[in-house]
Amino acid sequence: LVVLEGHTYIVSALTAFTDPVTGELRLVSGSGDGTVRVWNPAATGAAIEAESEGHSYDVEDLVTFVDPATGALRVSTGSYEEIRVWDAET
Repeated sequence: LVVLEGHTYIVSALTAFTDPVTGELRLVSGSGDGTVRVWNPAATGAAIEAESEGHSYDVEDLVTFVDPATGALRVSTGSYEEIRVWDAET
């Protein structure tokens, strides 16, 4: 069992993707604390990436996809009246 800790409130959204660079499984979690974090479940400890600016409200939905124009992995998060699309690799 691996416990991934870092959010300061209830985790309300979770999705998984394969890292296009390493081929490893990644988890993306969204929380009532307004943040999104990317995790490597094979490793323990803190998140490997965190959204630099949190949402104003709870993060309720997450979607991962590859941008067809650039091949870059993106994560779209939605909470109430906000939708943010960001590069999960930076």
